[in-house]
Amino acid sequence: MAESQKLTHGKLAVLVLLSLLSSGAWAGSDIQFLQQKAIYWQNHGRSDLAANTWEQLLLVDPSNPDALAALAMIADQSGQQQKAIDYLDRLKSVAPQSPDIARIAAAMSVSPQRGRLLQQAAALLARNAYAAAVSAYDQALQGKPVPPNLAAGYFNALANVPGGRPRAIFMLQELVKTQHQDPQYALVLGQLLTYAPDSRAQGIDLLAHLAEGHGAMRESARQSWRQALVWEGAAPAAIPLLRAYLQRYPDAILAAQLQKAEATAMAIRRGAVQRAISAQQASLLIRERAGYAALHVGRLKESEQIFTKLLRAHPQNWHYLEALADIHLAAHQFPDAINAYQQEEAIAPVDQRPAIAKKIQLARSYATLHLASNAAHSGEYDMAIHYYRRVLNGSPNNIVALEGLAGAYVAQQKYPEAIALYRKAVISEPNKASLWISLIGVLHSAGQDDAALEAARSIPTVVRSAAEKEAGYWAVIGGAYAGLKDYVQARAAFQKATRIGVGASPALRLQLAWVLYNSGAYDALQHILDQINGQPLTPDQQEQLKKLTVLSAKQKANAAVKSNDYRRARAILQTLSAKYPGDPVIRRAITNIRLLEAWQLYRDKNDQQLYALLMRLRITANLTASQQRQLQEIFRYGADREAGAFISGKHYRAAAAIYHNMIQLFPEMPHYTRQLANVYLSAGQSRDAYRLFRHVGPGNTPGGYAEAVSAAFAAHALDQAWQWAQKGLSFWPDNPALLELAAQLADARGNPVSALAYYQELLHQMPSGTRRPAAISPAITVAEPMPPFAGD
Repeated sequence: MAESQKLTHGKLAVLVLLSLLSSGAWAGSDIQFLQQKAIYWQNHGRSDLAANTWEQLLLVDPSNPDALAALAMIADQSGQQQKAIDYLDRLKSVAPQSPDIARIAAAMSVSPQRGRLLQQAAALLARNAYAAAVSAYDQALQGKPVPPNLAAGYFNALANVPGGRPRAIFMLQELVKTQHQDPQYALVLGQLLTYAPDSRAQGIDLLAHLAEGHGAMRESARQSWRQALVWEGAAPAAIPLLRAYLQRYPDAILAAQLQKAEATAMAIRRGAVQRAISAQQASLLIRERAGYAALHVGRLKESEQIFTKLLRAHPQNWHYLEALADIHLAAHQFPDAINAYQQEEAIAPVDQRPAIAKKIQLARSYATLHLASNAAHSGEYDMAIHYYRRVLNGSPNNIVALEGLAGAYVAQQKYPEAIALYRKAVISEPNKASLWISLIGVLHSAGQDDAALEAARSIPTVVRSAAEKEAGYWAVIGGAYAGLKDYVQARAAFQKATRIGVGASPALRLQLAWVLYNSGAYDALQHILDQINGQPLTPDQQEQLKKLTVLSAKQKANAAVKSNDYRRARAILQTLSAKYPGDPVIRRAITNIRLLEAWQLYRDKNDQQLYALLMRLRITANLTASQQRQLQEIFRYGADREAGAFISGKHYRAAAAIYHNMIQLFPEMPHYTRQLANVYLSAGQSRDAYRLFRHVGPGNTPGGYAEAVSAAFAAHALDQAWQWAQKGLSFWPDNPALLELAAQLADARGNPVSALAYYQELLHQMPSGTRRPAAISPAITVAEPMPPFAGD
């Protein structure tokens, strides 16, 4: 089957358990099944599979002390010290009198070297490298007796080494004699004896004795006792063993096994079985037992092959169809499971069909959840929502479906719908910390930060203590405070998150960095950014880191600018530009500082450096429109100031050279052509001035019109001068300079009456009168050094 049609074993187990728990069906039997499965893997040295099963059990019963103790010990043996501490703390909280607490604490005190050897031994055992595992255990123990917490792993490994089983049994028997105060050795010995048919009865006796006690091994011994009886099957010899167990513990499966054994014994006594059972039937019974045994230990392909052959030989045996259906369900092959259950339902006895119908419905729910999960992971959220709703139609409080549907709505940013679902989920499962964290998170995402903090205050006290051990809890709390701009509380929350295990992830550090930036804690921000640098980041996280780095650098550069330290500001941003070459934001920031530096040079009247800087900026690519306007403005201010100084000193050649250079640089700006015309006019070169005004016009100021009229007048272009004067007066009828020029022009054109009228208006506007200065004779024949704005 294609990989996309399968869920991982762990995910399906979670779905199964939560579905059963939400419906209230079979919870007790599920816990018992998981305990048996976990102990089986633990006793066989597969701590990885045992841990997975214990974690599944905690989803059903979060306060189960056996699961917490086992997970603490497994985490310690695998080198996950913080995880072991967390499980031990939970065990102390739910079962403070548990004798496992002292045993686990003692085990956690081993040296790091010994811990590594034990971790290596467990890994080798998981790969069935039994001889190497025994060697690693021996190195760790250094000749000391095997401690109780390592007994299961060590002796199971030793028993699988050629010739090692008798030695393992002998060593355990000696430890039981000398260390009788610790029942762990007796438990492992009893389990080891039950693995072989010839010593199974002896092992059962030992396990039964342990199950009668009151110690921590009682439940483990009972489960191992029960498993040994399952392996013993329905043989008549097992009847007294089965009766002894059932007198103390009700068990439907073993009761049926006893009934079958008694029937077999009765048949034997009557002689019927001896005549009826042929060699073929005996072989059939052996194959059945092998198929069920393979199914129970998770060897699904082997079990499927056995029952497929059995069904082919006995097509009307509905038990074989049920076994195949169970195999398909465990392998997450939901269509095949449903089909097999339906075939079973068609041929099963009438009284069995309601139970089979429930299994069909359950398989369909699992299949629908599988489809919903696949759709969500593929980003097809509408399809996922459709499937999750189908599950909820039949099971409205199914936690897996509620969480999945809420998650799909969050992905679509449909926060009101997600909030309603999470609120329903926490009502249904108020003791599940992850649901509360999700509710707070989606309220924050929806911008309801006050409501998010109120939800946090509503968490039950017992659950809050568990939630506060999760980095995700403090992350959403920090996000809510940040949304309310309470950066002090937000910073404290995110710092707690980063101190919790995997809480020091780049995602959380980035959230803390944003809070530090928004609160102005720039020194602390740089420290966090240094921690994030070099860590593996997603593309979005890389973009956030870059943005924060740029903002931090710009803040430092701005501080340098405020101190007029432009060189330091540029150095900061140029270092940043080297890190992110070609970034337009950084490039624009550097240009802005260059422009600020240019304004400072202008104010300092350092025209030499100002012109050089402006010329470098002019050839800078990709200036913004605002930067282009500012650059042109500084050029204009600098050129006009420098030219004005030369005009005042009658150095017209230098002033003209400045404007000639400006016209070359900015041919699209008529301002410089008009200014050059004014230089010519001041130097008495009226014809040159008039020629330029004819080219670019007088502009849009009264001064510009007055200068153009003066140039035309001086060049004897009276008609053009008159037109410009009249147009200027139409815009500014009270301008004294234009009135005076109009009067002079009217007089020159032989219209004294009109001239008198203009003079009278001029006197009315300016009683003191004004007089235009006489033209200044140019002195541009003497060579002189050119100023900076005159160019090369």
